[in-house]
Amino acid sequence: MGTFDGLHLGHRKLIRRLVESGDPSTVVTFSPHPQMVVARHGKPVTLLSSSEEKVAGLAELGVDRLIVLHFDRDLMNLPAEDFLQEIIIGRIGLRKMIMGYDHAFGKERRGNKDFVVEQGQILGFATEIVEPYYAEGKIVSSTLIRKSLEAGEVKLAGEYLGRNYCFGGWVIKGEARGATLGYPTANLKLDTVYKTLPMNGVYAVYTIWGNRRLKALLYIGNRPTYGLGDLTIEAYLLDFSGKLYGEHLQIELVERLRGDIKFSSEGELVEQMRRDEAGGRVILNDE
Repeated sequence: MGTFDGLHLGHRKLIRRLVESGDPSTVVTFSPHPQMVVARHGKPVTLLSSSEEKVAGLAELGVDRLIVLHFDRDLMNLPAEDFLQEIIIGRIGLRKMIMGYDHAFGKERRGNKDFVVEQGQILGFATEIVEPYYAEGKIVSSTLIRKSLEAGEVKLAGEYLGRNYCFGGWVIKGEARGATLGYPTANLKLDTVYKTLPMNGVYAVYTIWGNRRLKALLYIGNRPTYGLGDLTIEAYLLDFSGKLYGEHLQIELVERLRGDIKFSSEGELVEQMRRDEAGGRVILNDE
């Protein structure tokens, strides 16, 4: 049971233990993400994975049954005893709970690991607590991955996730500046405004289009060379020609090349784009 945002290596350790136990496996998660309900007004909430990505990831891991509970303030304020007995035992059915070391549920998060172990002894279900997953001395968590992305450390975020971080979007018409500079780009409108994005800059990425995985460069920024504007997300697909308007692309982040820079001229910008392309090709050819 948990939010499983990102399905990172810590989550996967827990799910593998569940699946390998040999019993029918059930994962309980929540929608919307609890942070979207409890966040203070005006405080932005971003997520590492959409509901669809989470469902697909859990299916890949071999989970037998997924139950999604609607999360609202009524559920948030339900005492841990009632949540456990009425929902987890009464409605879902529970013989054993395999639980992450830091998970807690119910009002005031009273349903922590100590509570679950105690209730298991009283109510007759088995418990197992799974310890944290460490990478380079740090406990892997959704918060750690989000901070890595916000610092532009997409390669590190990928190591914590066990795969490259991804997001998707639809190709829309832009101002076509890239084409006039010799670098035609696909401008993206994100699938969801709640997706966590990395720090502004230029990245070496893979672009997934249908069943094709194409090498590309990705720019995220406000185009300071042309005067600061709205956030722009655009991909330059290497060794590709064709129209992509209206198509859906999945972006797989590999490594950051540089930050978002204001150039004194378009010529200076083009020179940097050539260096970006050369650097991106080296990174992607080494993959």
